[in-house]
Amino acid sequence: MLRGIREGMKPIMWVVIIAFVGAIFLWGASTGIKLFTERRASTIAKVDGEAIKRDEFFIEMQREYALRLREARKQYQGNITKDMDNYLRTISAQKTLEMLIYRQSLLNIAERMGIKIADDVIRDRVISSPAFQRGGEFDIELYRELLASELYMTPAEFEENLRKEMVCSFVIDIVASNSRISAKEVEELIRDSLTTADIEYVKIPVEKYKDDVKLGEDDVISYYQEHKERYWKPERVKVKYIYIDINEIAKDIEVSEKQMRAYYEQHKNDYLDMGMIHTRQILIAVPKDASPSEDARAKEKALRVIAELNSGADFSELAKKYSDHPSSSLGGDLGFYMPGQWGDEFDRNALELNAGEYTKEPVRDEEGYHIILREEDVPPYDEQKENIKEILTRAIAEERAEKKAQEVYESVKGGNSIDVEGMTLGLKVVETDYFSKDGFIKELGRMPSLANEAFKLNIGDVGRVLPITQSIAYAPPQLTGYIVFQVMDRKPSEIAGIEDVREQVEKDALREKAFELALEEVENINRSRANGELTLEYIAEMTGEKIERRENISKGMGAPGIGNDFRILDSIFNLEIGKVSKPLRCRDGVCFVLVKSVKEPTDEEIEKHLSSTLKSMRESIRQGIYMDFYTALRNKVEVKMDVKELLAPQSEEEQAEMLRRMRNLMQ
Repeated sequence: MLRGIREGMKPIMWVVIIAFVGAIFLWGASTGIKLFTERRASTIAKVDGEAIKRDEFFIEMQREYALRLREARKQYQGNITKDMDNYLRTISAQKTLEMLIYRQSLLNIAERMGIKIADDVIRDRVISSPAFQRGGEFDIELYRELLASELYMTPAEFEENLRKEMVCSFVIDIVASNSRISAKEVEELIRDSLTTADIEYVKIPVEKYKDDVKLGEDDVISYYQEHKERYWKPERVKVKYIYIDINEIAKDIEVSEKQMRAYYEQHKNDYLDMGMIHTRQILIAVPKDASPSEDARAKEKALRVIAELNSGADFSELAKKYSDHPSSSLGGDLGFYMPGQWGDEFDRNALELNAGEYTKEPVRDEEGYHIILREEDVPPYDEQKENIKEILTRAIAEERAEKKAQEVYESVKGGNSIDVEGMTLGLKVVETDYFSKDGFIKELGRMPSLANEAFKLNIGDVGRVLPITQSIAYAPPQLTGYIVFQVMDRKPSEIAGIEDVREQVEKDALREKAFELALEEVENINRSRANGELTLEYIAEMTGEKIERRENISKGMGAPGIGNDFRILDSIFNLEIGKVSKPLRCRDGVCFVLVKSVKEPTDEEIEKHLSSTLKSMRESIRQGIYMDFYTALRNKVEVKMDVKELLAPQSEEEQAEMLRRMRNLMQ
């Protein structure tokens, strides 16, 4: 049924318009990072002839980055490592470029269709948004405040983004009107998914017959000839590669005090340029709706903490002792952040403090009572020294590794042997086994980037330098080195010869013969009860197997012991209740099944799921069709530069201009 639904639909397009927040790339709470700023206007991509400008890309990328950075700071209590920040930078650039291409594709279609959104429609959408209302009425000051504090957008910019989003959605709605899935079809799917059965069965496992199988050479050859298509091998390549390890290079790098001091001086004011502040806090938690007595006890405790501070106690130690906030283990340190993260009341009091001062009265908000300490807004050199050393060491190692990889690439591409090149440099040359386009390489694991590149090349060609990353649980991928490789051989797609797959063919043939023996025994059981009713008790007695019971099985979930083969499940749900089935070939054996009962959903249960399921399926269909369409469209887009080039550092003049523009944006 689903196949029919899909075939009846025409391609549509879908886009997600991201809600952007604005800020420039900053030195993170625990690391130093170069400013990302606008470059001179130039085209970075063309969509159907329409240019995407570099300055547009940088503004949107900075907003995307700031959103991701803010969420990461919340998740990790402000402790953002260099690797995490590098990941945020790269993914922000990638997502922004794709988003701009998505959006421009739809806007181009809208222009050809003559679709425009009038100003009064935009105005009505803004005015009717609950987010911008107080007491059910639109509040212009709230509107401006939210845009400034949450999105760092002016009203004009927000409304232009909203206009583009509405245009894109309108295009989608028009095209999608030709793709339908009816409520009746969804009802049938829901009914199938909610229908359950209680069954009993006896399974005769195929394993018990394998020792009785006499498998000869003729049996193996015959099985191979009948099932050749199972042993089809895709196109494969073999490469030799040299790996340049960043960590190995880093071991020989010494960073001087002068370099670290220079880096610190260059970046120490990054926080000040963007109005970032550094605070600590002690939180005495109490719900906003607490009783007066509870609230009073919490406030009294906060006042006692302030009294200890007045007596000269250390703020960090008191935070560890009293604070109910996750930052307590860090001495209450919230790191560096832009006002807006911890709430209006918190920010107002923090901004009134000078460095080294703390609030003399507890600050009440929905979390409880806060005591806030304002730290220096420029991190001292001694605190950042080790971090700067790590940053510079890593940066130098990455640069040297990439340079060495490029030199190896040029040398091998110029005709030198990759083996000789490796020997000369003291680097190991590895020859892989053959691998296919799925990207799994025995010696390296899954590497789709290398596989994709290798399959574009001929034997003897040298692939471009590829960065290698390592994924670590709960952390972004980390760059570990670079690979230079050369294609050594290619094999076309083909049916593998029997000798290449003999071991697997023998296993498959043995299993098939065992199934045949199991089916023979089943037939003997059937014949022995030709004149009587076949029962599970009789089958269990004859085979020595147990009667198993499964409750509430469904077509969608399958059943333990039987599997999730839809053909078997369809057969089970079509059985007559109380009657033993004919033999069914199920997972790992042959089964006899008895359906004890079937429970179908009520009309009320179906109705309960209908609306959400219908909406979900329609959206899923829209998304799936769009991706097919977008992939074809994306291949026609001319991209002028890659993400790495886009993230290159800019001149001091360009940095200063971007800072000026971003400050104006946030005013």
